Amino acid sequence: MTTGNADYGRMEHCGRKRTTILGRMLMAVAVAFASLGATATPSAAGPWLGSIASFTATPPTVSSSDPFTTFRVELTEDMAGTPYEMYLYKDGAFLRRCDYQFSTCTTRVQVPFRSQTTLTVYVAESIDPVSDAPVGAVASASASATNSGWLGTLGITASYTNVATAPTPYSLIIASPSVPLNNTPYWTSIYAGTNQLCSRYQAGCSKNLLVQPGQVRSLTLSSRLQARVGRLAD
Repeated sequence: MTTGNADYGRMEHCGRKRTTILGRMLMAVAVAFASLGATATPSAAGPWLGSIASFTATPPTVSSSDPFTTFRVELTEDMAGTPYEMYLYKDGAFLRRCDYQFSTCTTRVQVPFRSQTTLTVYVAESIDPVSDAPVGAVASASASATNSGWLGTLGITASYTNVATAPTPYSLIIASPSVPLNNTPYWTSIYAGTNQLCSRYQAGCSKNLLVQPGQVRSLTLSSRLQARVGRLAD
């Protein structure tokens, strides 16, 4: 009986030892998995070490016939993986954010008639929700474009310059701008003395003018300035 009890004690001791070893192995596996999970956690975004390589307006000078220009910014280093984005401001007011554009950004802008438009780009972390001011800006640059206005001239034609040779005493007078007056505040007018024959906003105009035999009618054509353009007949 004594031998049996001793054998049972040895078996119980061995069982406890195996349980302890197994527990240590499971703990080691758990620690290994925990360590693997920590390694897989994404690290914080790194800093951006670049700068603004260029910021231009193309073309830098526009006119009323095509008042649009394209602003383009280029960075020396891609911003992907950083907390920064590009923010554009037009004449001091927030215009847009360059979403998902990490090294270049372009935007098309209309320049007001006979005015200048300035865009400023900021490389920043965000913008203030109240003031729209850039927050955490690390770089900025500005570029401008100018609208030089209407660059055309006005012309005038008459179907007959001498009604003595015309089938009727009327002559069709047509005033035409060499460049369309679209996107301008201008209009075209024709005057016979102080009498306005026609006037059209942002376009040319025409009028049948009665000229009696032997009568001279002097015409004035106006847009930005009034200018004497000549007589119908002597």
